[in-house]
Amino acid sequence: MRELQQYLRKIPYIAEKDILPIPVKSGNADTKPKEQKEKTDFKKRYQTLTVICALLVIMVVSMFAITLTSDSPTILDYEKKIVNRYEAWEQELDAREQELDAKTQK
Repeated sequence: MRELQQYLRKIPYIAEKDILPIPVKSGNADTKPKEQKEKTDFKKRYQTLTVICALLVIMVVSMFAITLTSDSPTILDYEKKIVNRYEAWEQELDAREQELDAKTQK
C-alpha cells in the first residue's frame, strides 16, 4: 500500500489531496473485545458446568434415596434375602408334606 501511495505521488497530474491516507488499525482496540469475549465464554461455560454438576448431584442423591426406600434386594443383602425366601419355601413344602402324610395315615 505504501509503495502504491508513493508511486501516485510521483505522478505529476495527480494532486496530493486526491491520494487517500492508508488506514492503520490500532493493536489495542482488538485486544479488549477479545478479552471480553473470552470472559463471556468463560462465564457461559461456568454456568453450564454449574448446572450440570447440580443435576448430577441431584441424580446421585435420588439414587441413594431410591436404594434406601426400595424393597428389592441389593448386592449387599442379596444372599440373605434368597436364603430367607428358600427357607420359607422349604417350610411351606414341609407343612404340605405333613398334611399329605396325615391324610394318607387315616
